[in-house]
Amino acid sequence: MSEKCIFCENDIFKRKLCKEHYDQMVKYKFEFVNLKASKNEMKGHYHNLRFSIMKQKKLLYCEQSCLRLIAMSEAYLMLYNDSSLVEKAYIFSTETYMRKVANNENNLKEERIILSDKKAEIDFRQRWSCDYICDDGHKVRSLSELLIDNWLFYHKISHCYEKYIFLDKQDNAILIPDFYLNDYNTYIEYWGKYTNEYI
Repeated sequence: MSEKCIFCENDIFKRKLCKEHYDQMVKYKFEFVNLKASKNEMKGHYHNLRFSIMKQKKLLYCEQSCLRLIAMSEAYLMLYNDSSLVEKAYIFSTETYMRKVANNENNLKEERIILSDKKAEIDFRQRWSCDYICDDGHKVRSLSELLIDNWLFYHKISHCYEKYIFLDKQDNAILIPDFYLNDYNTYIEYWGKYTNEYI
């Protein structure tokens, strides 16, 4: 059974990387070689990048930063004939990326649980079925929402109906606006009732 790339399920091409990730790393490597930084400057950049990677939360940023770290260690080897950073960079990148993948999967599971709990617990909208079918196929809960959805559709404004929003600064908090306008990063809430519970 062949080994897999650090960052994906593809087979290893060279070192611990698939062809695509290896080519990207080589591109970064020559960027670092062309910087012509001194040995101490490059070591400083290397350690700063390692520290930065540990704080990153998004997998894509982590992947790109780990590739850059590996590339920097390879450039260091090429420029100064010193391989002391290469193995460390591969080990650090493998362990850190795998840990972040595991954390990300756990976070997604927790988010799904929170979402299902919140739907049951706070989503009063479930009491009203989506009986109105808009011209773009969306199912909405009221005639007023149907009019809004159709207006957006006929004015060629891309939109989603009842998109869940997780609030970054407030754990487990979710908002459910009526519409989200993709191209404008704008939310629309139609206040159709004035009962205390609704407000």
